[in-house]
Amino acid sequence: MCYRYSMTSTDQIAKEYSNVKEADQQLFEQIDDYQPRFEANGFAHPKMPVISTEDPGKVQLYEWGLIPPWVKTSKDAAKLQNNTLNARSETVFEKPAFRSSVKRKRCLVLADGFYEWMHHNKE
Repeated sequence: MCYRYSMTSTDQIAKEYSNVKEADQQLFEQIDDYQPRFEANGFAHPKMPVISTEDPGKVQLYEWGLIPPWVKTSKDAAKLQNNTLNARSETVFEKPAFRSSVKRKRCLVLADGFYEWMHHNKE
């Protein structure tokens, strides 16, 4: 995933990708704190709407950035959080920060856009 994304069409995307029955009310009514965003920056560690394998019937807010289970202090967690915003599929099973989580803990990040910055004329 890139470092910036958008999530503006919350209900439509959630309904398309979740296991929730059609009769259920709007999924995002379960999340009081979420407001749709045109642009969210991963380095600000926003709470993002996801559907997890642990509770696939509802949308939950998860903070962007992985904190590996072996991290002991909040100071160390804060350092690692920016380094774990983006996992690469080529190395996700090899990197210590990701390899245990990628096998057991997964979620679907609900998004309707993402941004990958590029440099043009050194800007």
